[in-house]
Amino acid sequence: MKGGTEEQKHEWLPQLASGEIMAAVAVTEPDFGSDVAGIKVTATAKDGGYVINGVKTWCTFAARADVLMLLARTDPDRT
Repeated sequence: MKGGTEEQKHEWLPQLASGEIMAAVAVTEPDFGSDVAGIKVTATAKDGGYVINGVKTWCTFAARADVLMLLARTDPDRT
């Protein structure tokens, strides 16, 4: 509810909540596992989207999902 534009919320949240679509989740990284405080993958805003830089090693529900949610750091300040 806190992330995304209003348009994205209206498009994706009802479908995800109803089970109409399933999301895969990419959190796990080499050397950090699923420690979200330690993630190194970054997302940098560019041309109306984001450039993702880094490596994920596991994606829950990847074989069954309709969409992918990827956890990435958008603020370079790791504190």
